[in-house]
Amino acid sequence: NKSMSHLPLVRSMVQSVTSAYSGAKDRYPLLGLMGGVAEVGVRNISEEAMRRATPLLESLEPQIEAANSFALVGLDNLEKNFPFLNQCLKC
Repeated sequence: NKSMSHLPLVRSMVQSVTSAYSGAKDRYPLLGLMGGVAEVGVRNISEEAMRRATPLLESLEPQIEAANSFALVGLDNLEKNFPFLNQCLKC
Protein backbone atom coordinates (compact mmCIF):
# COMPACT_ATOMS: atom_id res chain seq x y z
CA ASN A 1 0.00 0.00 0.00
CA LYS A 2 1.68 3.17 -1.22
CA SER A 3 1.31 6.61 0.27
CA MET A 4 2.00 10.13 -0.88
CA SER A 5 5.09 10.20 1.33
CA HIS A 6 7.05 8.38 -1.41
CA LEU A 7 6.70 11.43 -3.69
CA PRO A 8 9.91 13.53 -3.58
CA LEU A 9 8.08 16.87 -3.36
CA VAL A 10 5.89 15.71 -0.47
CA ARG A 11 8.85 14.13 1.32
CA SER A 12 10.93 17.31 0.97
CA MET A 13 8.08 19.51 2.21
CA VAL A 14 7.45 17.28 5.22
CA GLN A 15 11.16 17.27 6.10
CA SER A 16 11.34 21.08 5.90
CA VAL A 17 8.27 21.59 8.06
CA THR A 18 9.41 18.97 10.56
CA SER A 19 12.85 20.56 10.83
CA ALA A 20 11.44 24.06 11.38
CA TYR A 21 8.94 22.78 13.94
CA SER A 22 11.61 20.83 15.85
CA GLY A 23 13.83 23.91 15.98
CA ALA A 24 10.98 26.05 17.31
CA LYS A 25 10.10 23.45 19.98
CA ASP A 26 13.72 23.43 21.15
CA ARG A 27 13.81 27.23 21.46
CA TYR A 28 10.43 27.62 23.17
CA PRO A 29 9.67 25.02 25.88
CA LEU A 30 6.01 26.07 26.22
CA LEU A 31 5.54 25.56 22.49
CA GLY A 32 7.10 22.12 22.91
CA LEU A 33 4.63 21.20 25.65
CA MET A 34 1.58 22.47 23.75
CA GLY A 35 2.95 21.07 20.50
CA GLY A 36 3.27 17.60 22.00
CA VAL A 37 -0.45 17.55 22.74
CA ALA A 38 -1.32 18.97 19.32
CA GLU A 39 0.96 16.49 17.55
CA VAL A 40 -1.17 13.56 18.64
CA GLY A 41 -4.29 15.14 17.10
CA VAL A 42 -2.51 16.20 13.93
CA ARG A 43 -0.95 12.76 13.54
CA ASN A 44 -4.35 11.07 13.85
CA ILE A 45 -5.96 13.48 11.36
CA SER A 46 -3.04 13.12 8.92
CA GLU A 47 -3.16 9.34 9.05
CA GLU A 48 -6.89 9.35 8.37
CA ALA A 49 -6.51 11.82 5.49
CA MET A 50 -3.74 9.71 3.95
CA ARG A 51 -5.80 6.54 4.39
CA ARG A 52 -8.71 8.13 2.54
CA ALA A 53 -6.56 9.74 -0.18
CA THR A 54 -4.52 6.63 -1.00
CA PRO A 55 -7.21 4.88 -3.12
CA LEU A 56 -7.68 8.04 -5.21
CA LEU A 57 -3.94 8.44 -5.70
CA GLU A 58 -3.59 4.78 -6.62
CA SER A 59 -6.36 5.11 -9.22
CA LEU A 60 -4.58 8.16 -10.72
CA GLU A 61 -1.16 6.51 -10.71
CA PRO A 62 -1.34 5.21 -14.33
CA GLN A 63 -2.25 8.69 -15.61
CA ILE A 64 0.48 10.31 -13.53
CA GLU A 65 2.99 7.74 -14.78
CA ALA A 66 1.97 8.37 -18.41
CA ALA A 67 2.26 12.15 -17.96
CA ASN A 68 5.66 11.72 -16.31
CA SER A 69 6.91 9.51 -19.15
CA PHE A 70 5.66 12.00 -21.74
CA ALA A 71 7.39 14.86 -19.90
CA LEU A 72 10.67 12.92 -19.71
CA VAL A 73 10.59 12.22 -23.46
CA GLY A 74 9.97 15.93 -24.05
CA LEU A 75 12.89 16.89 -21.83
CA ASP A 76 15.16 14.39 -23.58
CA ASN A 77 14.22 15.91 -26.95
CA LEU A 78 14.90 19.41 -25.65
CA GLU A 79 18.33 18.36 -24.38
CA LYS A 80 19.16 16.77 -27.76
CA ASN A 81 18.05 19.83 -29.72
CA PHE A 82 19.46 22.41 -27.31
CA PRO A 83 22.54 20.92 -25.60
CA PHE A 84 23.38 24.24 -23.95
CA LEU A 85 20.31 23.81 -21.68
CA ASN A 86 22.02 20.96 -19.89
CA GLN A 87 25.15 23.06 -19.41
CA CYS A 88 23.14 25.99 -17.99
CA LEU A 89 21.48 23.75 -15.41
CA LYS A 90 24.90 22.76 -14.04
CA CYS A 91 25.93 26.41 -13.50
